[in-house]
Amino acid sequence: MLEKLLNSKGFSLDCETTSATKKKKDNLHFKKNEIVCISFANDEVSFCLTTEEIKSQWQVFKELMTNPKYRKVGHNLKFDCKCITGAFNIEVKGLWFDTHIAACLLDENEKHGLKPLCEKYLKETWGEWSKDMDLDTLKEYCRLDSVNTYKLAKFQKPKLANQKLTDLMKTEMEVVDVFYKAEIKGVKIEKAYLNQLHDRYARHSQKVNRWVQRHTQEEFNINSAQQLCKVLYEQKKLPILKKTPAGKPSTDTRTLKELAKDGHRFADSILLYRHWEMLRRHIEKLLKEEIDGRIYPTFNTIGTETGRFSCKEPNLQQIPSKTGESLAIRRAFTGNLLVADYSNVELRLLAHFTRDPKLLQVYQDGGTGDLHEATAHSLGITRAEAKTINFGICYGMGPQKLAESLNIDHNVAKEYIYRWYKTYNLVEPWKRMICNTAKKYGWVKSLGGRKRRIDFGKLKFNETWKAEREIINFVIQGSSADVTKLAIAQLKDESILMQVHDELVIDMDNSKRSVDEIKIIMEGVVDIRVPLTVDCKLCTNWSEGK
Repeated sequence: MLEKLLNSKGFSLDCETTSATKKKKDNLHFKKNEIVCISFANDEVSFCLTTEEIKSQWQVFKELMTNPKYRKVGHNLKFDCKCITGAFNIEVKGLWFDTHIAACLLDENEKHGLKPLCEKYLKETWGEWSKDMDLDTLKEYCRLDSVNTYKLAKFQKPKLANQKLTDLMKTEMEVVDVFYKAEIKGVKIEKAYLNQLHDRYARHSQKVNRWVQRHTQEEFNINSAQQLCKVLYEQKKLPILKKTPAGKPSTDTRTLKELAKDGHRFADSILLYRHWEMLRRHIEKLLKEEIDGRIYPTFNTIGTETGRFSCKEPNLQQIPSKTGESLAIRRAFTGNLLVADYSNVELRLLAHFTRDPKLLQVYQDGGTGDLHEATAHSLGITRAEAKTINFGICYGMGPQKLAESLNIDHNVAKEYIYRWYKTYNLVEPWKRMICNTAKKYGWVKSLGGRKRRIDFGKLKFNETWKAEREIINFVIQGSSADVTKLAIAQLKDESILMQVHDELVIDMDNSKRSVDEIKIIMEGVVDIRVPLTVDCKLCTNWSEGK
């Protein structure tokens, strides 16, 4: 059967997997699962083979998988390719078209599952998957997955061309190929160090919890919002600053910070407990995902409407990146690493889009200007406060949020925002222009052509300002994602391990370029009105990249 594909240009494929535990999470992990069957489809043929049937045609299968001339199509294609690598120890080449990614580019607001898409656009439906399927039924289900994926790809390809998204789709697929390899390789972590760190954080949280319990009338579950609420507001008689939608006094972090700021030590102790527990849980998740000294995170390369990455199992984006104990977790990620981090890329993009002369002036002189210092000098505030204001306004932060972030009066926050816009006086007209464009055409686009679609005509009056903020945020964040992905595509033959926020982490033991060459490529991926700058640091562990 497989020989019929040798004369083709390519095909769709789909894997059905199981695992020893039969748990869904393990079924989806290429290190823990096993393939039951794989289906293939194109215009001429469609069929499904079990693992044993594939092994009996091994040389043909290997040629089809490892030769990039056979273009592979899939829905969440990276997953299927990882499973094939895990099962057969071969690298799949020619990842060409992912219908899930195409769907996200064509309409980020719709459901992107294979079945909803096929039902909506192809009027195709087929049975629901069940764990009780016999093998023949499962093979037919798998075959139809591939058949309809191939049909969907043929439907989507001209749609991408009509919306001028073909180049963006090509870049997205290059990124998928890079992170297929990254996820297969995984990231080295020091398990013994993490265990020591976990025990230390556990001791800290237990110590705080003991203090909290000694200062209450009876022992309670500090992790229970209901029990904590009773202790805070009935026993301790703390003032109620905020209520939940259900009408209960709030125990959220923001409320506790306000109480602590007013001198309530008990609230401060709860925050301290949560801090240590948060760090402990991050380590617990890493240890849970560790396999033979490595972790194998899954990167969703188009995880948000802006095109930014998301990450899971474990979510590396949640690992703290500040200083002290929180940064210590990053020390567990080891190797001969290069951490390459775009410097203030969002603010540079803001300068590019708005053409504001003062923003341009800061960044144009070799790209080394410090906007935070410039803003601090202009407003008469500290650099740290200026940094919060610069990024906050860039993302559409209002006076209430700014007041909370800086712990200042609401009227002072309003004054800062007013003076900021007076200083950089082309930013506000640009934001109005972006919002008017979105209202007129129903969409705006990023630097790389990514679109964000919002129908303002269907919004309620009180929803409009949120949509305006989202549109403005998209242009900046979406363009930032474009820059990062163009860099990844340019560096596709490097051994990229991770992408977290604006950082790329590269394994330099397998690098084909010098640090300076990588830096030059990353800084030159787009031509905008101000220079992009990349901070590159060679590290023996991830924490040294900060």
